[in-house]
Amino acid sequence: MSLSEKIISISSEKNITLAVAESVTGGKISSELISVSGSSKVFTAGVICYSEHSKVHSCGVDIRLINKVGVYDEAVVQQM
Repeated sequence: MSLSEKIISISSEKNITLAVAESVTGGKISSELISVSGSSKVFTAGVICYSEHSKVHSCGVDIRLINKVGVYDEAVVQQM
């Protein structure tokens, strides 16, 4: 069983939903998850926030944080 299959299976068993905010992965995580049969029951959304603007306006990352550490920092990922 692949990691994506395990994630979808556990999510289904626990009746939880998944949403993904990606950046440098460019949609790869969402793509892997939705390739699993039955994923539509638990996967609700995926967004790719690559630019600084999209990180701030679509994911709610604090612009002051980006100005301090840049867009490729763990703190930015945590806010996403």
